[in-house]
Amino acid sequence: MKGFLRSRRATGWLAFLLVAGAAAVFAGVQPLTLPAVIDLFNGEEDVLIYGADSSDYAGRSTSSIGASSHITADVNGDGSPDLVFGAPLADGPLNARAMCGEIYVYYGPLAAGILDVAGTAGNAPDVVIYGGRGGDNLGYEGGLTCADINNDGIEDILAGAYGADGPGFARAGCGELYVIYGSAALPAVIDIANGDQDVTVYGASASDALTAGYNLLTKDFNGDGITDIMTGAQLADGPSDARSGCGEVYIIYGSAGLPAAIDLASGAEDVTIYGASASDGLGFEYASCAGDLNGDGISDMILGSVLARGPLDARNACGEAYVIYGSAALPAVIDLASGDENVTVYGATALDRLTHRRGLTAGDVNGDGIDDLVLGAWTADGPLEGRSAAGEAYVIYGGAALPATIDIALNEEDVTIYGATANDQLTGWCPISLGDVNGDGRDDILLSAFAADGPGDGRLSAGEGYLIYGSGTLPATIDLASSGEDVTIYGASAGDQLAEYAGISAKDVNGDGLADILTTAAFGSGPAEGRSSSGESYIIYGSTAVLPATIDLNASEEDVTIYGASNFDMLNSGFGLQTGDINNDGFLDLLLAAYGGDGPGEVRNGCGEVYAIFGEGDSTTAAAKDTDHAGNPLAKDYGTARAKIDFGAGAAGSTTTVTLTRNDTGVNMPDLTKVADVNWTVTTDRTAFSAKVIFHYLESEIAQLTEGDLKLYKAATVGGTYSEVAGAVFDTVRNTVTATGLTGFSVFILSTAPPAAAPSPHCFVDTLSAGNGNRTMPIALAVLALAGALGFAVINRRR
Repeated sequence: MKGFLRSRRATGWLAFLLVAGAAAVFAGVQPLTLPAVIDLFNGEEDVLIYGADSSDYAGRSTSSIGASSHITADVNGDGSPDLVFGAPLADGPLNARAMCGEIYVYYGPLAAGILDVAGTAGNAPDVVIYGGRGGDNLGYEGGLTCADINNDGIEDILAGAYGADGPGFARAGCGELYVIYGSAALPAVIDIANGDQDVTVYGASASDALTAGYNLLTKDFNGDGITDIMTGAQLADGPSDARSGCGEVYIIYGSAGLPAAIDLASGAEDVTIYGASASDGLGFEYASCAGDLNGDGISDMILGSVLARGPLDARNACGEAYVIYGSAALPAVIDLASGDENVTVYGATALDRLTHRRGLTAGDVNGDGIDDLVLGAWTADGPLEGRSAAGEAYVIYGGAALPATIDIALNEEDVTIYGATANDQLTGWCPISLGDVNGDGRDDILLSAFAADGPGDGRLSAGEGYLIYGSGTLPATIDLASSGEDVTIYGASAGDQLAEYAGISAKDVNGDGLADILTTAAFGSGPAEGRSSSGESYIIYGSTAVLPATIDLNASEEDVTIYGASNFDMLNSGFGLQTGDINNDGFLDLLLAAYGGDGPGEVRNGCGEVYAIFGEGDSTTAAAKDTDHAGNPLAKDYGTARAKIDFGAGAAGSTTTVTLTRNDTGVNMPDLTKVADVNWTVTTDRTAFSAKVIFHYLESEIAQLTEGDLKLYKAATVGGTYSEVAGAVFDTVRNTVTATGLTGFSVFILSTAPPAAAPSPHCFVDTLSAGNGNRTMPIALAVLALAGALGFAVINRRR
């Protein structure tokens, strides 16, 4: 892929909140030197994007479950991630469609500077997508994501409009979902009113509000290798509209031949899942995710009904979670009233609201290679119901033989985590996140309680965050009141409400292979508390060393803080914190949004602003570790190590490590000018396996090479003897190389020239000597380069 661009401002780049002394050396990597403060008021970000008009709220809460208001995806197929974000209250062409909603695409790689959706203070977007009618709210409440639905190798844009009115505008508020296929030739304007989208999915009935409540997710649920769509209508009324508000979820299988219109009223979807009872609200408020809980190599559907009433409908609003195993033969209808799900998890007590407000996720916490389920109940009342609304979280270990029912009231979960104090509301409005912060190959648990009151309960609603390291021996009970967590993060000031909305997430933003902790305080008030609700963001660097037990933002224990620019900008409120490599340099960039930002000169009230701070590091390596179960697990992405591994077999559970090295030091090749400035070392304790591996290289790493001549080579060590990997396939648009059928791992390099040929073991010279009975025998030929001359040594031996 040509046209690589690398640019950043010298004044500011990716900000890390790093506990002093906590970032231990990892594989020779030293902590980075970063500015102590990144202040958006001073323009210390790398990219600033202004919303177009007053009250557009650019960057506000438009993207899909688990993401933010802006995402990165390669929608034009050039190998560089693009920035996609929305303004759900924008008013369309000539501002003539009130709150139709708009979505914008800026093609990567982005250079530092100012961009302006209005096109006056900076460049306008490359693509603008207009909602079809006033009030459609295109992209609002999770109605935006990107994935390759038609399997052409380019990511597509999926956008929901929960206020749309269906075919002929005859189903008021049924909601609609649009698919716009990614392409190298996307038009500059895509107007839903003109039918410019490729696929339209119509909600089944009036007021179903399709996609509302963050009901949009993409995974491969039938195991055919193509990404599928899962979307929901939390207000839908079930079979024959006979269960008012039970909620419905739909699966549409990805395909190269999707029809232009998919009408859910006609049963055009592939799978329909009905909520069990009236008012259950299946999928209500972020209650869906995916993971492989039974370890069969296919993604499973995990859904929540916040208002469900438990066994025999006897626990009002205890909440329920359901697991439906992915399969190549999913039935067309799955009715939770008939027990068609594979696993049901019951909330413990009335009004616990299990799964509410993003209270569910999946990942491998105990390191057995199978995803585990982590659930939250933010209004649960702690041990013996003695802490009103302290909140609780639960871990249920995945396995091939999960029981059909798991009742929290009977302690059938594997781990229970209690909120520390009454009214802390653990997991409330704060997504549960998982990520490997300490590099041991297990997912660590990140929780938050936005209403918690800080050290000694002395900072009212400062908010707190918690890190619990993943382990194969987690205790059955973890009580945050007894410091059962490994790390506690205290919000800086009263009222900051640390982690509300955006929560705490785990992303590797400094490129060392370890997940870093990202969190926000949308109500933080900036330097010296002088900018009311400007918002603040923080990052805590992941480390193989044990992080300190407490991290107090009020005590300036962080190294870097990011301040919102102005009063009431509310930096990263509404899930506005994300990462992505928008400048295509191999480091994740920090993407932030302030939907209350007022644009250039503060003259566009509430237009919204989006910021990018380019990631960068001096790390020469990035090491990422992951676990897999025996057999055929889901493919794993090793993040900033820039590798994906898909095991097709394996005799036992295993741990695999990918170490990316950003140079060619020590590589044993005759001409290093023909070798890319990158290599990968892959190790595993897996046996009897076959694997497909995809490596991603950067344009800068092959800058002096002819890309079309690249080949993949392997050796036992960096300094070993290299041989070509047969059958490796290069994609020079996306800068990837794929090797299939690997039965062993090693060091992998890229080169345009082969290794040196092995020397011939013998050279024969047959000459007879005169007069003394000697003759020349087979000898070794020594080639000496001295002063530009070539000399020969002939060694005679008497026979």
